[in-house]
Amino acid sequence: MIQPPAELYRQVFAKDVLLDQIRRDLRDFPVEKVHSVGHHLAHAASAAFTSGWDECLVVVNDAMGEIQSLTVYRAKSGKLAKLAEISASDSIGILYSLVTLHLDSISTLMNTRLWVSLRMAIRVVTGHFLNLR
Repeated sequence: MIQPPAELYRQVFAKDVLLDQIRRDLRDFPVEKVHSVGHHLAHAASAAFTSGWDECLVVVNDAMGEIQSLTVYRAKSGKLAKLAEISASDSIGILYSLVTLHLDSISTLMNTRLWVSLRMAIRVVTGHFLNLR
């Protein structure tokens, strides 16, 4: 049975579902310590807080977080301050994906043409050698 998108979204993102999984699988973990954070903030925290530096600039760039494609943070003394962000509608990652998808289509077309040309060449050469017998 195919589940409706709202139910799939709830299963993946709903806090109550996550807390139920933590209670089931990590019985000793205090659920009051569970907090939702944004996609890019999670990336930035994992980079900054494991870097060993007290202060650094953190740039998170991917095709798309929730609604951002690029976010810049300043990490200092265990805190992150957002300095700038670029919307997913201006994503260089999505542009890159579209260009490579297009180029792969062209590459596939060229490879198909090359294969057909090679097959024709093999037939011509094979036919030539068969006629020499």
